[in-house]
Formats: sequence, C-alpha cells, structure tokens
Amino acid sequence: MSYRILTILLVVAVTLCCIPCKSQTKGDVAVNNTAISTDQEIYSLIQQAREGDAEACKSLAKRYSKGEGVRRSFINAFFMYGIYGERTGVGIDSVATLFDDNDPYKTLAEMLSAPKTNGEKEMREKIERLKQTLPATAELIEASIKFDEVNDTTAFQNALNKAENEGGDVCIFFKLYFYDTYGKAGDALKYMRLYADRWPAFNKAIAESYMDEYEKDGDIENVKRAMECYRKMDEHGMLNASAASQMLKTYLEFKGKGLPQWNKKDLERIKKLADSKKTGKHN
Repeated sequence: MSYRILTILLVVAVTLCCIPCKSQTKGDVAVNNTAISTDQEIYSLIQQAREGDAEACKSLAKRYSKGEGVRRSFINAFFMYGIYGERTGVGIDSVATLFDDNDPYKTLAEMLSAPKTNGEKEMREKIERLKQTLPATAELIEASIKFDEVNDTTAFQNALNKAENEGGDVCIFFKLYFYDTYGKAGDALKYMRLYADRWPAFNKAIAESYMDEYEKDGDIENVKRAMECYRKMDEHGMLNASAASQMLKTYLEFKGKGLPQWNKKDLERIKKLADSKKTGKHN
C-alpha cells in the first residue's frame, strides 16, 4: 500500500496554504459563514492566541474539533493545533488527542497525522471503521491510495465529489492537492479564495499570490491586498510564525507607501509571533 499522497496531505494539513499556486484567481465555523464566533469565551481565546498564547491555540483547536462555540471544523482544529505545536514543540502526530475515542475524526486524525506509522492491516482496519460513520471520506482515502498506485484520476475525482457532498471539510486537503497537481493553472488558488472565510489559513497562500502579482506589475494595491489577507488570519488568531514573518517583512518594506501604520504594541506583537517558531514557545 502506498502512503505518498497521505504523507503529502499531512504536509498540506500542517502548513495549510503553503501549496505553491501556479497563478491567480462557506461555513465550517460560525457566524455569517466565517470563522468568527459571537461567543465571548471564543473571542477571548482568539485574543489570547493573537498575543502568542500557545494554550489558547490548543483550546481553540479543541473547540473547533468539538464544535463548541464555533461550527465544527477538522481543518481549523488541525491548523490551530499546528500553531500550538510550533509554539511548544509538540508534534502534529498528537493531534488525535483532540478527539474523543468514539469520534470518527480521531481515526481520521491518526491516519493523516502519521500515515507511515500505520501498517497496511491497521490502515485497512481504520478505513473500515471510518466507513461506518464517514463512508464517502473513507472511500476517498481508498481512492487516494489507489490513485497513487495506478493514477486513476476519474475514480479519485468521483470520490472527491462524494466526500464533498457528505459535508465534511477533510476532502479539502485532497482537493487542493489534486487541483494544484492536476488541475488547470490557478485552480487551487481560486478554490482557496472561494473558501477563505470558512478556513482563514487559506489567506496565507492568497497573500503570497498577491505579492507575486506585485512583482509582475508593481501595483501597490496588490501589496495592500496581501496585507489584508494576513490581517484576516490575525483576526482569527491563526497567524502562525511563517505568516507573521511574511506580514512583518512586507510591512517594514512598504511602510510609508500607502499601508496603514501599526502602533508600537502591534509591531512588537507581530515580531514576537514571527519569532515563536524559532524559540519553540512564545516569550
């Protein structure tokens, strides 16, 4: 059994939005189809996450995994846990601890977070278990493994459509990989732009695409659009070290050229977020 695609999907899941898009271009978490919640406790956790609090990120990941105060989202849970991990040194392979033992997403998290540690027999057992609760998603995983072996794009695309109709957001990992690898130029990016309100982490790749456009045309409006994407990530507490670093770099390079000015507090906050991965924690 081949695990190449599942391994690639783990990378997509952890970095989520670092897919190299070839050119340009609803709701799993909450109010008005965005990832913002009106729940006061969630709002408080987001503000703590924006200040670099790793435990707040873990708490948000737990909330997303259970749908407490926010609409449930495997992707947002996975991404928030990734930020918690980069600030603490905890590996993504422990993401399954977010889910209860009888939760099908726990099985899914185990499969995605450490695909190579699952032997063929164990993987088959998990797929069969998943079929009881998330049949289309289980079929998609089977199709991805088969696709890796025989390159059957039709079967893989059909499985993608079924999984998307099932209503879960896990198929997004697969869809982005498929679009970026086999789709038309810009398909993956267009998809991310369509669903950036649903999954704010997508804004990282979108911001990078705007900066690519700036390199081509020199239009400062593209820089402003990129900064707005990073702002949206920050608004949801999803500004990981890589995005914060890019946001800071862009701000310092274009400061005084039409970008809104930051106050000293925000400047220091973004600097600390940008450094959080280097230190393994937030100081």
